[in-house]
Amino acid sequence: MVDGDNRISYLLSHEFVHSWIGKYRRPFGMNTRDYMEDKNTDLLWVYEGLTEYLGDVLAARSGLVKTENLIDAYIHNFGNYQFKKGRSWRPIKDTELAAYTLRGGSANWSLLRRGQDYYGEGAYVWMEFDARIRNATEGTKSLNDFCAALAGHGHRDSLTSPLTIDEIINSLTDIVNLPWDSLITERILEPQPKLNLSTFRECGYELTVTNEKSEYLKKRETKYKYLDFYSSLGFTISNEGKIKQVVPGSLADKAAMFSGLKIIALNNMKFSKDRITNAVKDTTRKSPLTFLAFAGDFIKEYNIDYNQGLMYPAVKEIKGHKNRLLEILSPLREIEEPEKTDEKKE
Repeated sequence: MVDGDNRISYLLSHEFVHSWIGKYRRPFGMNTRDYMEDKNTDLLWVYEGLTEYLGDVLAARSGLVKTENLIDAYIHNFGNYQFKKGRSWRPIKDTELAAYTLRGGSANWSLLRRGQDYYGEGAYVWMEFDARIRNATEGTKSLNDFCAALAGHGHRDSLTSPLTIDEIINSLTDIVNLPWDSLITERILEPQPKLNLSTFRECGYELTVTNEKSEYLKKRETKYKYLDFYSSLGFTISNEGKIKQVVPGSLADKAAMFSGLKIIALNNMKFSKDRITNAVKDTTRKSPLTFLAFAGDFIKEYNIDYNQGLMYPAVKEIKGHKNRLLEILSPLREIEEPEKTDEKKE
């Protein structure tokens, strides 16, 4: 779910969790006798999604990453899921079954095609479930109890113990009686034309927008040399002016802009990353935006009528709601510092 300067920290905790989710407890269809037998990749939202979530939580609880940085990343990535228009026709289950073809390949139309979202979006499903358990039990139970039960249902004399969807639902129900079957059907088995906001609402937040970039986004843009205008114009663009992704149905899409288009000028000025940022910011007092771009061997003009300035995903806390996300990411117990002594060793 997270990418950035501390990726190795997240990867370490992710692979650690795999020792029992994926290795010890493995989806039934993936527990094959050998590599020659085809795997049924159903339940990858558990195999990888649960591991992704627990890996993030473990990284924060153990101090491998800063909690505020992880929350920053959660907000940015969750907010940008609304631009994955492939969610309207392809459910998470289908990204599991298409896992073999979704890794790598062309980046074009990835927002319409979707990727291996059983990782990131699967992790958000488990975050929602964790928060739901805590809210329903007033904080006395959590996904920690589910994980303990899931690991405890295995057989100690076996290297791998297959798990099924029925076991997952029963284990969740044993903790708190919620409509887990229907929740899983809606989140995993059915397309979702609109981003389900329950994840952050259950955690105590409402999704909103801001005109300020998060520290997480600043680091990503610097590292990957691009600018994110998904929430405003509907595209991402390299520092050199090449359109990377266009959100289907966005203002940029309606203006016939496309991935690979090379912007050379904006409002009669030579393109630069600072100029486009300032131009979008200034749309609150002057618009539209006029782009000049290379479209193959032709130079074409593209116009976007926009007047809301810079916009990025953000959240605000729900008044009176327990902040479950901070609770989830906090260590289970405080580590006691050793007492200092002035005595010198002889």
